[in-house]
Amino acid sequence: MKFLPSKDYNARMSLYEYQEKYSRKVGKRELNLVLRFGVAAIGVVLFAALASVSMRAYEISPYLGYAFIALSVILFVGVYIVPLVRLSHMDAFQTHVTDKESARSAKRHNRRMLRSIADHMIELNREVDEADWYPFEKVDALAAARSDRDDDTLRTVLGSIYRDDIGKSAKVIIRNAAVKSGVTSALSQSDTYDTIFVTTINLQLIKDLVFLYGFRPSDARLAKILKSVLTNSLIAYGISNVNFGDSLVRGLSKYIKGLPLFGSAISVVTDSAIQGATNATLTTIVGYQTKKYLYKEYHLQELLEDIDLGNVATEAADAEEMNETIEEAKSGVKKVFSSQEA
Repeated sequence: MKFLPSKDYNARMSLYEYQEKYSRKVGKRELNLVLRFGVAAIGVVLFAALASVSMRAYEISPYLGYAFIALSVILFVGVYIVPLVRLSHMDAFQTHVTDKESARSAKRHNRRMLRSIADHMIELNREVDEADWYPFEKVDALAAARSDRDDDTLRTVLGSIYRDDIGKSAKVIIRNAAVKSGVTSALSQSDTYDTIFVTTINLQLIKDLVFLYGFRPSDARLAKILKSVLTNSLIAYGISNVNFGDSLVRGLSKYIKGLPLFGSAISVVTDSAIQGATNATLTTIVGYQTKKYLYKEYHLQELLEDIDLGNVATEAADAEEMNETIEEAKSGVKKVFSSQEA
């Protein structure tokens, strides 16, 4: 089976062009603070929601309260701690470069990651029953490339998988998570439960997509994704406290005689439908945001790999020569003005 290259290799960009277009100055300290704040904020929201459920159970019965506390701890670890630990253990492509040496280091790192991703796909298709995330013929081609230590073929096959196939599997995962988020929040009729469901489903969705792609987003993009998860959690809490159904019933009761008799039922159904649709939409947005970032970073490492660093020395020499010429010109101008003043 033949695989087409993932890009036009005749249209290579230089390292300077790549830096100018894709490498931005990133404050690592500030980025770490933002990322940790996002992680902590999601944890606080989820912990508060679980604690609220436990307190309500305790008011009914102390024994029931203790049981819910134990269950809440298990849920917190399972749906919050475990996904974050797994995300932290996944590696990310290095696509931010500042000079020739950092570009070389990033290329070496990314090549090791591509081999690791290929091994991940091969193992998944071999070990998991009914695993159909990746086409079997392409996984076989990856296995052959790994056996022959043929990194060029490995890159070509992986590029084909990410360009043509993996997006379909991601769409199924996102759709299933969105349906689950919409149905559970529509049935719960509780702001606290909505917050728990939406937060945990969104975190699980991110974890599943990262597992599918075989790598995690960079810290900068992961921080943006977690910000969306936090926003969704707060919206899920807030929307449960807005009674859309009552407003609809009050508006229609002016025109339909006897509608108030069925007002309560209509109110509940309307609120459930709106809450479910809203949370399903928000989960879908998180999924496609994650999918977009993962594909973009795969594409960036492809661009970086195709940069010919052998020309960097010449470009650097030209830049240095240009700067020397500028300084000589400045000195010449100063001499002219100095002689006129004399």
